[in-house]
Amino acid sequence: KGAVGVDGKIAGWHDHFVGVSGARGGPGEFPGMTTQSSTVESGVPTGSWRAPGDNANYWASQSFVDELAHAAKRDPLDLRMELLSIPGAQYSYENDRMKGVLKLAADQAGWGKQLPRGQGMGIAFAHSHQGYVAVVAQVTVSPSGDLKVNKLTAGVDVGPIVNLSGAESQVAGAMLDGLGAAWFLKITIDH
Repeated sequence: KGAVGVDGKIAGWHDHFVGVSGARGGPGEFPGMTTQSSTVESGVPTGSWRAPGDNANYWASQSFVDELAHAAKRDPLDLRMELLSIPGAQYSYENDRMKGVLKLAADQAGWGKQLPRGQGMGIAFAHSHQGYVAVVAQVTVSPSGDLKVNKLTAGVDVGPIVNLSGAESQVAGAMLDGLGAAWFLKITIDH
């Protein structure tokens, strides 16, 4: 749940993470935010994914930041930068590094440029295993509602890189894996 004030700023935020493990990720803790978490027993066997539970939790929290930005009639990038600049906020990551990857991804993608009708951009960030990542997706939605991802642009800060081609492959593979998880996965459970 969240609320935005008439000034377009986030006035309140309450999140409740529910999962089958203790993994969580999100925007951090800032004044006006309350957080709770619960675990549930699952009859569905779970196994490893390409990365930790942070992926799904960041997907949920970053999607919600977009909903708040839309409700506040704010640019989603500007709102994220503002959240990372709130005095007294406590994050499990370094705000300046997160702002750096957001700015890098946005600049490289041409954030804010005029796009043809039916096209748009979205942005999100995540932090896991001391890595900072922001991705801009440029997409097209057809008149019939079909979605096409035209381009993904990532800003990544993982510290010193020993094998550049390996790091680039990890980023490209992670983006492709994310698209696959978002669009193509299916599970059928019988009894």
